[in-house]
Amino acid sequence: MEGSTEKPGVEISMGSEDELDEPGKSTREKYTLRWEHKTLWLLHIISATGGLWVTAGYWTVLVGDDAIDANNITKHLLNSVFMLIDTCLSCIPVRLVHWLYALLYFAVYIAFSLIYWQLGGTNIQGKPYIYKALDYNDFSPIIGGLLVVFLLVVLPLLHLFLLGLNRAQLQYFIKHANFVQSCFSNSLETTSLRMCRDEFRLKHFTLWHSDHRDFADSKFLPLPVFIVYRFIVLVYNLAWLFYNIHVFGGKLFIFLTNWTFTILNLYFILATTLSCIALYKDMKNQRAQHNTVQELRGMESGAEPGVSAESAREKDALRWHHKLLWLLFIISATGGLWVTAGYWSVLVGDDVVDANNITKHLLNSVFMVIDTLLSCIPIRLVHWLYAFLYFVVYIGFSLIYWAAGGTNNQGEPFIYKALDYNDFSPTIGGLMVVFLFIVLPILHLILFGLTKLRDYLDRRRNNFEICMREKTNVSVTHGCQRIFNKNRLTLLKKQQIGSNKTH
Repeated sequence: MEGSTEKPGVEISMGSEDELDEPGKSTREKYTLRWEHKTLWLLHIISATGGLWVTAGYWTVLVGDDAIDANNITKHLLNSVFMLIDTCLSCIPVRLVHWLYALLYFAVYIAFSLIYWQLGGTNIQGKPYIYKALDYNDFSPIIGGLLVVFLLVVLPLLHLFLLGLNRAQLQYFIKHANFVQSCFSNSLETTSLRMCRDEFRLKHFTLWHSDHRDFADSKFLPLPVFIVYRFIVLVYNLAWLFYNIHVFGGKLFIFLTNWTFTILNLYFILATTLSCIALYKDMKNQRAQHNTVQELRGMESGAEPGVSAESAREKDALRWHHKLLWLLFIISATGGLWVTAGYWSVLVGDDVVDANNITKHLLNSVFMVIDTLLSCIPIRLVHWLYAFLYFVVYIGFSLIYWAAGGTNNQGEPFIYKALDYNDFSPTIGGLMVVFLFIVLPILHLILFGLTKLRDYLDRRRNNFEICMREKTNVSVTHGCQRIFNKNRLTLLKKQQIGSNKTH
């Protein structure tokens, strides 16, 4: 088209017909947000600025004699922590004048409290107000003045603090790797964004992987050494499992710790077996001279002859026993860390801290962290859901066991005191929710980070070895060239001396 100034390779976001009729209006000035984006932005303002205001108001004015439990901390402290973290990590902008939306939100609530009071509403204790500070039967000027200060001074200051965080985040990302551009442009993606997008592919919710040898090999150890390590860990844990069965009998398996410890043993049995099978195949393939090294690697990674490497990476090479091993690994690693964290922070009480206790509640996690670092087993970000499902199954079991009149080793009508359903407190319920929905994914995220660190170190080591081989090859080539030149020069001298004697 004549007169077109459109540049090739630049994708222009098209607005409505009304917007197209305004040629003087730049693309950056056009409204491209849909209703769901605007709703999210409004919820962010109320949750961030409003949440900080609620936290500040509660701990300075309203706390009184309230019990400081997990429920209280979650609603009056962690709410702000979560929104501060989200503000720092996300790309949602903070506008200076948007504190007015939070002010409007609180004005709506004050109006609601007035209407509720006029209708004779009461709080949980039956008193004719929601908060003591909003007792309109005895509303003092001091409370009114404090409310005005909190709404017209503290609220904009808190919003200004969020604005400062947002601007500092932008400046940091502009300075480091132009990260801000990746937030607004689909054509610019950093490695971390691509990794996150890849992690949330639908197939990664399943037990899918392109190379079954990753479930047998080690990143850093020769396979025979890795097998010896796994066998030693297996023998140690099996010995303690048999000891516990001998001492505690059948009731051993009503406890979550022993469920997880048994699964850990099953994991190391299967992992050691698969590593031994892989070693046997390697030894057998070394004796088979008709296969090339490339064909062997292609067969071991699940690819067929004639199939491209890209196609092989998109093909699931796992059989049922590899998937079972992966599931056992997730429960033993993520679930094991959760059991360790829960035991030493909540359940330990007056328990005897002996070798058996330490093995099941501490060394279990140590063994799995070491195995995670040494092995090639991948960790998918969304696979924490498998560990979550495992704990849900156990909670269901504990309910059925309690309903059936089951008792623990001391004859008490519960497995753990925290799971005493005859006297189940809201505090314990809130703590369980926090541990399941916050602590569990965080522990899984730590393991995910460890695998990324492991893979990064492995790539660095491989690159270093390649570099050293190339330097060695260059040195050998130069050395051979020097020897060749020296021998050639010696031969020319001898020919020249022989020619002089002839003349």
